[in-house]
Amino acid sequence: MIFEDGFYHADPHPGNILVSREGELIFLDFGMAGYVEPVLQENLANLLIATQRNDIDLLIESLSDIGVIGDAGGESPSLRLNLEEFINRYYSLSTKFIDPTAFLNDLIGVMAKSGGRIPMNIMLLSKTLLIRDENSRRLDPEHNFGELVEPYVEKMVEEHDKISYMLKETQKTAMDIAHLLKVFPRKANHILTRLEKGTFRLEVEHPGMEAVIEELDIASNRLSFSMIISALIVGSSLIIQTGMSPHLLGVPLLGIFGFFLAGFLGLGLLFSILRSGKW
Repeated sequence: MIFEDGFYHADPHPGNILVSREGELIFLDFGMAGYVEPVLQENLANLLIATQRNDIDLLIESLSDIGVIGDAGGESPSLRLNLEEFINRYYSLSTKFIDPTAFLNDLIGVMAKSGGRIPMNIMLLSKTLLIRDENSRRLDPEHNFGELVEPYVEKMVEEHDKISYMLKETQKTAMDIAHLLKVFPRKANHILTRLEKGTFRLEVEHPGMEAVIEELDIASNRLSFSMIISALIVGSSLIIQTGMSPHLLGVPLLGIFGFFLAGFLGLGLLFSILRSGKW
């Protein structure tokens, strides 16, 4: 289903499967179904091809086309390092020894660890493969999903190496360039018009800056708190030196109150720092 038609039953648990007298599988209850469009099929094949050819750039390009990583995500050093480790795990294996379920789940794990976005269609496909794998191993503990999928993967690899596929990709690239040349003057004119009217806005996103800003806010708040405590201590000391009334045990009451307040705030600040674990 997945590799030939693209359409698949997304909830293939034993209660949704019957076996006919001829030994054919009959699926019930298509309330949950998925569809792997041709573009996604091609990109999934590219993931395997990139892994077997140790091509990190093709792997990142395919993940970007699927929507797992953003435009700038492929430039992340940590992501490239995690993907290189992933490729090394499968690089030397033959297709029949690569379990597609484990392959996809490992890749999802790498992307989740690297902060990537996992599209719902990929999560649905992964869940379906897990259920299928569990059903198969119940019936046959020696079942090898990799051997079953190998002919389809080899067919995809052969298609990628054919001249017809290369010509098709070249044609698509030429059409993309033609479309770009067609819309570029209109887009450029739109930008220049907005610049002329002063309505052009440039938004810059800094990934990870939220955490830095939060840390700076905490540090500045603690610094302000410390300055207030210091001011209370200095002010209370000056009040005690002046000997102003009223007194408690011969000491100015306002000065004593200032010291107690400074001590209370200081303990609160100390507790906050110790609780954060950053000291």
